[in-house]
Amino acid sequence: MTRRSAWLPVALTAVLLAGAVVSCGPRGESADRAATVDELLAADRAFAEAVARDGLGGWLRWFEDDGAQIAAGEVYRGRREIEALMSPLFASEDTRFVWEPEGGDVAASGDLGYTWGRYEGSGTDQNGVAWRTAGRYVTVWRRQDDGSWRVAIDIGNEPCEVPVDASVPEPAP
Repeated sequence: MTRRSAWLPVALTAVLLAGAVVSCGPRGESADRAATVDELLAADRAFAEAVARDGLGGWLRWFEDDGAQIAAGEVYRGRREIEALMSPLFASEDTRFVWEPEGGDVAASGDLGYTWGRYEGSGTDQNGVAWRTAGRYVTVWRRQDDGSWRVAIDIGNEPCEVPVDASVPEPAP
């Protein structure tokens, strides 16, 4: 499987996990669950604060050792690949990434959850070229043995611009 085609199973798994998080587990634990969701949203905000303060180091610290990031249709697994992906974006001091979670949920077990929201970023790459990005994200989180939350997979997408006169393909028979 090529790196480009490898993102699809990961994305589908993340979507299925998100659905399982919402649908499984006993009801009646809403107060505990709400508190855990608040904790997870706070972790996402702390992640954003760490990136604002520490740049690439802040980004990498929040991922599990074997965490993954999906960006531009590619899957990057582990901190080394994520660092290679993100290093050019953090090449200058003017790089800024900001985001705010708009929602999230956790599994009834309390050890897996997700957050989602909007992000924006801007900066100058290693060649001095200015860049800007914005879009939506979903982050799947896993609670660690020490009770902290770490990113299992981060998925971001930028809005696509499609020409008005572009044709939509016919569905397959």
